[in-house]
Amino acid sequence: AAVPHLRTYLRANPDDVLVRFQLAETLYRTGQSAARAEFERVTADAGPRHVGRLPHCHTRLMEIAEKQHD
Repeated sequence: AAVPHLRTYLRANPDDVLVRFQLAETLYRTGQSAARAEFERVTADAGPRHVGRLPHCHTRLMEIAEKQHD
């Protein structure tokens, strides 16, 4: 139920890395393929303030890639 609300917020605030991270994690936990693109965007947009989130994003991206045999 959170996904539409997170997407609405991100349309108005596309540079909010923390909310994008939450959307990516929510998509991942619900098995949605859009999670990969969101995690990739978080890693691309993360600045010094968000460097602590990068290991988690990379781990999730590796898990997604393994499931897709990529």
